[in-house]
Order: sequence, then structure tokens, then C-alpha cells
Amino acid sequence: MARYPSIPPLSGEPTPHVRLRALLEELRLAFEAKGYRVSSELKPPLNETELRQKCSWFPGQLSSELFSLYGWRGGQQLRAFNEFAPFWFRDMIFSTPEVAEDEYKSMMETYGKYSTPEDSGINLSTSFPFASFNGGWYVFPCGGQALDPVHPRAIVCVFQGIGAYFHSMESMIRTCIDWVSHPLYQGKPVEWENVEMELWQKHNPGVFSR
Repeated sequence: MARYPSIPPLSGEPTPHVRLRALLEELRLAFEAKGYRVSSELKPPLNETELRQKCSWFPGQLSSELFSLYGWRGGQQLRAFNEFAPFWFRDMIFSTPEVAEDEYKSMMETYGKYSTPEDSGINLSTSFPFASFNGGWYVFPCGGQALDPVHPRAIVCVFQGIGAYFHSMESMIRTCIDWVSHPLYQGKPVEWENVEMELWQKHNPGVFSR
């Protein structure tokens, strides 16, 4: 197992709220254009005070990206895929703060028990699970991470391991927009796998090279 002697604190400049929220709106419209009626299942925006209150359970300091995200919409109403189309970030559903609390507890009872920051390269206890599905999480490393030092604000996936999946919240959303907008989205698995990785690397060059 890789060893990370120290976890640097979160650094780098966050994406401005206006730009991040504009990209989220573009992603919503991309889903709608494909016939996925996500809008009715997205909860209303939360201002900073509301988000802090709803996330009082979180031991870390909420990042600017989380205020941007929840200031756009308050999360996906549903926990899992059913007759309504969930708002996905690839394969994880955008969680409400209430769902995130439950998912955080689940993450800490599993990966949190057996993965130390020195071994995993991230402080899971101060990582916010803003998206989740079926025992997997996308987390923002509010307490810093050493998985991808070049991109300190990287989005980390916790599922069958722990790894940096996107260089930033912005690059994740841009990647998702290109995925959802592509003609092969939800197409044949082999064809889509190649296209998906090409778009992934376009917005996050070298993301899986570490």
C-alpha cells in the first residue's frame, strides 16, 4: 500500500461561484435535452447560513465549492435510481446535506475505520461526500489530500479503493457536460467506454497516471 507521510492542508484557488453555478445549469439542461427530467427532483438552493446549519454534523470546514454547489441546488431528492431520473455526476447521485450525513457515517464506518490518512493520502474524516451511490462516494477533500498534489482541490472517489478522479469540481462538471451531451451517452458499453475515457482525459489530463 502506498504511504503518504503527510497530508497538506487544502490550498489553491476555488472556481468562482458564478462560473461553477453556470456550469451546473448547463449540465442540468444537458440532462433535460436527453429526456432525463432531473429538474423536478432537484431541491431548492441553500444559502450559506442554511448550508452551515444543515451540515453542522460535518467536522471539517466547508469549502467554497460546496457553497457554490448547494447554492445552486440543494441536492437530488432521491437516494437511488428509480422511475425518476437522478442528477448524476457520472455514477454518483448529487446528495442533499441530509443524505450526505448518512453517507458520511457509512463511509467512516467502513473506509474510515481501516484507512488512515498516511496510507490513503486523504483525511476522510474531513472529506465531504457530496455525491454517492450504492456504497461509493465522491468527496471534496476539505482537509486536504496527497493523492494528487498538483491539483489540491481534486475530487476523490471512495469506492473499491481511494483515488483522485477529477482535477477539480469545475473539471468534473465540464466532463459530465460533455458525457451527457455526447450522442453515444447511454450507448453500447464498448463504444461508450472509449469515448468516456477520451472526454475524461480531455478535461483531466493524466488523471489516472498517478
